[in-house]
Order: sequence, then C-alpha cells, then structure tokens
Amino acid sequence: MESVLPQCFRLECCFTFADDYARAASQGFRPERTKDIQDDVWQLITMCWDQDPLERPTMDVVVARLEDICDKARTVATEVFIFVSSQAI
Repeated sequence: MESVLPQCFRLECCFTFADDYARAASQGFRPERTKDIQDDVWQLITMCWDQDPLERPTMDVVVARLEDICDKARTVATEVFIFVSSQAI
C-alpha cells in the first residue's frame, strides 16, 4: 500500500491516537493534495475524509477501490513493459 499513498498521507506523523484523527477531522482538518497524488487516489482520500462520517465509505468500499487502483497500476505497468520490450526488438 505504501506505493499508493505517499509519506505525506501517512498521518501517524501528525497524530498519536485515533481520537486525535477524529477531533482533527471534526474541526475541518483535511490533508492537502500534492502533485504526486493520482486523481483516483485523491478521490478516495477525500471520500474517507468527508465532513459527515455517515457519508464516508465503508472499509469494504475502501478495499475495493484500492484493489481497483492497484489493478489499474499493474495494467499500466504491464502495458509499458510490453511496449518497451517490443521496441527493443
């Protein structure tokens, strides 16, 4: 998972306890998007940080979305490998 979420979004550096996350979110804290965050990853992050906890996705949804993101990344990597390999011939 580390390749999907860069260090700036691993918030354990900022918060010590789960209550700290909840308090910060309820006070409007949201992580900032950096240029290395893909659109589909950012969309998932913003869904998870929705101001209304009832609007946040379930863990089943999060896992499914992360699997989709990883599948897409593997597909792109495979296509790039095939293209590069075909150019070497």
